[in-house]
Amino acid sequence: MFQIQRLVLVPSLLRSLLMYLNMRDNDNVLDRLKLWICSGEILSVALANQFFTTFDNKSKILANFYGSTEVMGDVTYYLLSKQEQLQGMEKVPIGKPIDNCITYVVNKDLRLIPQGEVGELIVAGRNLAAGYIGGQDTHKFLDNSYAIDPEYPKIFRTGDYAKIVKELVIYEGRSADSQIKIRGHRVDFTEVEKAVAKVPNIDKVVVLCHK
Repeated sequence: MFQIQRLVLVPSLLRSLLMYLNMRDNDNVLDRLKLWICSGEILSVALANQFFTTFDNKSKILANFYGSTEVMGDVTYYLLSKQEQLQGMEKVPIGKPIDNCITYVVNKDLRLIPQGEVGELIVAGRNLAAGYIGGQDTHKFLDNSYAIDPEYPKIFRTGDYAKIVKELVIYEGRSADSQIKIRGHRVDFTEVEKAVAKVPNIDKVVVLCHK
């Protein structure tokens, strides 16, 4: 019998699993599963509270990770080990950088801003991609003018807004561009529109996303 202790999933799947577990009478289901890692979507405070209520604080850890394809996965994390950590929270932090990664929050002029102010989230790390195929969007991959360590020569402009509060990164939303995340996958509206527009007898395409 497998004794799985870690699970990686998007919050929408976590919500479905919790709904399923709440319909069962067996309190021992998934008892061995200790570390639940959420990534790819926003983890709400309400869902995190539901997680700890479902398991009645049974020594489980709920991890909130943040990242993107351009950094080969995740770049920050925040660990919740008890429901009391959620008291007074409006948003679950995306936390601190993982090893070999650095985060910055900057204004529109790419200058570092004080803690508590909202700006664009910039990331650097050994896991940062070299760029996009075909040299597209070169303005998103820049030389790292903030770096003290030469190990991090490049930065990536995520297009996401964030702020730093008590040394923790708080996600504040995405900039008004054509990319969104659906079930953990980044989708570019303009690319979808271009593909559909190639279909015969299609004159105009508008792509919308509904929750």
